[in-house]
Amino acid sequence: MRMPWKITAAILFCALYGVDTQAAEIAFSSRQDFTAINLQLKNQHNPGAITLNVELSPAAQARLASASREALHQNLTLIIDGKKVSTPKVQAVLDTRQLQISLSRETTQDLLPSLLPR
Repeated sequence: MRMPWKITAAILFCALYGVDTQAAEIAFSSRQDFTAINLQLKNQHNPGAITLNVELSPAAQARLASASREALHQNLTLIIDGKKVSTPKVQAVLDTRQLQISLSRETTQDLLPSLLPR
């Protein structure tokens, strides 16, 4: 079976120049990287939203700033305790200790056990 020339050209272009479709990633450990954690389960203005509010350690803040700078105007996957929780598009460099992450109900249920103190 013969492939149309446009498909062949697209495959050749990707093979020669590479196309990175994966989002950049930053991984956090709740034990080492978070100095405070607050999970908001109910919000009067957005009843279905679950929000994870964290305060980052200085080292985690520096890593976030660097990762967001490198992924500016691209997607950045946030991983907490080995679980992918969000892949937002980076609109600006995130050089802050306060981070607010919207979570789905399923992600919250998966992540919650690792956030609890031991």
